[in-house]
Amino acid sequence: MLCMPSRGGTRGRHYPKSALIREWDVDPDLEPALCREGTGQMCVKADAIWGPLRPEEIPWRWKGVFPDAHDFFAVSTLEPSSEEAPLSMWCSTSPRVLQLPGGVSYRLDFFEVHPSARGSFVAAFTVALIARRALECGASRVVLAAVPESRKIYDRTGAKQKLVKGWKNAPGLLPFVYEDAALRQLSKTLEHHD
Repeated sequence: MLCMPSRGGTRGRHYPKSALIREWDVDPDLEPALCREGTGQMCVKADAIWGPLRPEEIPWRWKGVFPDAHDFFAVSTLEPSSEEAPLSMWCSTSPRVLQLPGGVSYRLDFFEVHPSARGSFVAAFTVALIARRALECGASRVVLAAVPESRKIYDRTGAKQKLVKGWKNAPGLLPFVYEDAALRQLSKTLEHHD
């Protein structure tokens, strides 16, 4: 589930506070998860564990992303050990939502799921959190550019592979958009996790 920047936590001043930062019942057979603001320490842990498992064509590291992240979240176990990486992380490096032709858009610049959880409910749950976050920010869609290997999660969760007018993705990446109806449907799935 790798997503990279197109061009270019709640640490940004142009994003509203989030109701996502709390405990979630992700799966009845597992302990609850915690959605929280991403931190530099989480980035270091994720890079140490996830980095060696990334394809070589994925040059970025969370430690390098962190200084530019404006809206940054992580999902982890309730009491992660000092050795444990988060289950997933995502962020936007844009200082605010984008005003694009056709609607306000939340730009998802980076999204990654722990390698052992890729293709699992953790990925879909995190996408639902991203959808809810976009709606919290007043966006009617999410735009992102992803490596081709990660397209299954986007296809499975209602994204359309297309380039939105007024937005450009980096070469070699696939442009995706979650339109308003998909965001609302994904957000609604979180009601099962309350």
